[in-house]
Amino acid sequence: MIRVAPGLRCLSLLGPRIWIRGYQTASPGLLPGDRKGNGLLNAVVKVFSTQSTPDFSMPWQNKPHEYTTGSGFISRTPVGLRILTNAHLVADTTFVQVRKHGNSERFEASVEALAHECDVAMLNVEDQKFWANSDPLVLADEIPQLQDNISVIGYPTGGENLSVTSGVVSRIEMQQYTHAATSLLAVQIDAAINSGNSGGPAVKDGWVYGIAFQNLAGADGIGFVIPTPVIHHFLDSVNSKSGYQRFCDLEVKCQDMENDHLREYYGMKAHDSGVLINKIAPLSSVSGLLKPGDVLISFDDVAIANDGTVDHPITGRINFQHLVSMKKVGEIAMLGAIRDGKKIKLTAAMAAPNYLVPVHSFDRDPRYFVMGGLVFTPLSQAFLQEYGEDWANSAPRRLVNTALYDLPKKNLKEAIVLADVLPHSITAGYQKLVDLRLLKFNGVEVQDLSHLVKLVQKSTGRFFRFELEDDREIVLLADKTRRASQSILRRYRIQAPQYAL
Repeated sequence: MIRVAPGLRCLSLLGPRIWIRGYQTASPGLLPGDRKGNGLLNAVVKVFSTQSTPDFSMPWQNKPHEYTTGSGFISRTPVGLRILTNAHLVADTTFVQVRKHGNSERFEASVEALAHECDVAMLNVEDQKFWANSDPLVLADEIPQLQDNISVIGYPTGGENLSVTSGVVSRIEMQQYTHAATSLLAVQIDAAINSGNSGGPAVKDGWVYGIAFQNLAGADGIGFVIPTPVIHHFLDSVNSKSGYQRFCDLEVKCQDMENDHLREYYGMKAHDSGVLINKIAPLSSVSGLLKPGDVLISFDDVAIANDGTVDHPITGRINFQHLVSMKKVGEIAMLGAIRDGKKIKLTAAMAAPNYLVPVHSFDRDPRYFVMGGLVFTPLSQAFLQEYGEDWANSAPRRLVNTALYDLPKKNLKEAIVLADVLPHSITAGYQKLVDLRLLKFNGVEVQDLSHLVKLVQKSTGRFFRFELEDDREIVLLADKTRRASQSILRRYRIQAPQYAL
């Protein structure tokens, strides 16, 4: 599980080749390099978003609405002209409007597709008047070079009109995307990127090389851009029959092999290089193929160095996980490894990672189950964030460790937590047991929330017995608990006893 790096923050207010994949080409007679002045700026829009996030401490209700603004731009996508922006700008949104540069009228927009892990969203506007005279920006088919000059266009704080800032590309590497704590390729630039720039295009010679999305808090001149390979991955997936597919991950824990003694122990020759596989997630796509103690030496025939990097034509070296993340779900990858001193070749169908505790819960209603005043919900990082921004230190340590380090298994799909004990005569004495994980119900291990609901509903015994971590337990008389449940729901204004689908 990846934890959000301190300091990084999203930025909503709170001569390259033409991409010729069939839908992203320049307008007839107008190459991106020819776009100057208003011809470029007219494709940039201001985004107005109203967001209402769930209250995971009381999962049957939402928090008050918040109003944010950011940026976006018109581009041609597999499904026609659309607006590209950041997912964090329209996450949990209830109402979105957009306004074109030089226009006073706002138009209602809808979120047509979004991917939280790469922080990209695609918006549509039904009113055709909005699209009149639109000249879409064109995505470059490659990442920029180091020291290339880049301009970021958007609507940052400090004014109402469009703003253009310029800088150079200073670094290209895997970075943590703070919105959903995913590690993907990112471009670092020294142009001023401030709140409100989120979703704006990063442009060079009229071509879009990325989308502004976050900066490093407390540091001047460190902003980050989502590069076009990541955006292409999103758009290609949106255009597929199965819809958006997440980014792939091997779900393995690796160790560098830079120590000669370690290399010799695992049978590596002087010319061999790779990384040691320490641990494999039980539900990983390579579980049963790779084994702990294997040395992964190549991915799709690209050699992996002892520090876990591979050759890259622009950055020089980059972590091999970049190659993994760019694979499509279900796509076959070739893995080279050393096992017991012998080289082997393996093939694996790539898959998105599995989480016992979800990193994000955007655009999903919280799931919960209330029985006799006991409130159960799946543990998520969104739940832990109710303890504040520093939840990794302020939330209960057991739950934090579960969120960061525990993995799902065949018979353990979710970690269920006792989120609250609503005061009532039948729950008297149990209030101190909140924030403990539920392990068993009537002696049966609980796999997920739906499993818990079924166990309770089918129970015919005299007692409900909930076994919690830390060797604690709750016992309730089944019939009395059932009779009291409806009055408890009415007392606490809970509309339904469960949302567990």
